[in-house]
Amino acid sequence: MPGWWTPPLDGGTTPQHRPRQQSGTVLIVDDDAISRRLAQRWVKRGGFRAVAAASGEEALKRFGELTDVVGVTLDLSMEPMDGFEVCRRLRALNASIPIVAVTGTDDAATRARVEQCGFSGILPKPASADTMAAWCKSLTAHPST
Repeated sequence: MPGWWTPPLDGGTTPQHRPRQQSGTVLIVDDDAISRRLAQRWVKRGGFRAVAAASGEEALKRFGELTDVVGVTLDLSMEPMDGFEVCRRLRALNASIPIVAVTGTDDAATRARVEQCGFSGILPKPASADTMAAWCKSLTAHPST
């Protein structure tokens, strides 16, 4: 599993032009349609293919269908399967790719639980184009398996 990821303090840099295409897909998991659409737009700006899932069950299904997933953004607050359970199940499938928790709660207890479940880091919610761009850039440093 890759090292812990945190957004840069300066927020990163929003790309002003279309970057060259990276290889791989980012799976975006969020039960909020607006959050999914924004994340898809930002991931595409980062040069990756973006595939969205509206639930934990859908995320696991899509993950099993895709062969080129290089990272996952995963909302923690979903029903009936929350992001913690989805992460545990992805890790049980030997997924060693970066999986980042998307949450509005970043207290010590949440951070400890996120680390315990095998997440690679936390993206603060509401996410921004800058933090998503920085995370996408970090994916190029981690080979997917």
